[in-house]
Amino acid sequence: MTDTWHARKSNHNYDVYEYLKRKSPAYVDWEITALFYSACKLVDAYFVESGHEPPSSHVQWNVMVDNLLKDIKKQYGKLYDLSRTARYKKIVRIYDRDKAIRLHAHIVNRLSDRRNQNRRRRIRRGQRTD
Repeated sequence: MTDTWHARKSNHNYDVYEYLKRKSPAYVDWEITALFYSACKLVDAYFVESGHEPPSSHVQWNVMVDNLLKDIKKQYGKLYDLSRTARYKKIVRIYDRDKAIRLHAHIVNRLSDRRNQNRRRRIRRGQRTD
């Protein structure tokens, strides 16, 4: 991912997840939340790189993901729901965190694949790739 503010913020949120994971299982809710916000910022970075304005609300994020990122729609939606559960509704467990990790990894991998495809297209067209 290019060095945008959104990409750096995504990495920061992922670092928070890793820090909390090392501390105690008592912070599973915040681990899930940090993973979700890491994914949000990855999506923002992808939108910026693709020439779109980042969404300003979760409703807009969900609409843009639905329309522009169909290959992560399901996983993003599940991670969003899991983070809302962790933040507002009930106690979450280690297996919820493990599910969030898998969802986050899918989003990271798919966005990386998309970025690589876009970069190859720009190279074929003779456009800059930085």
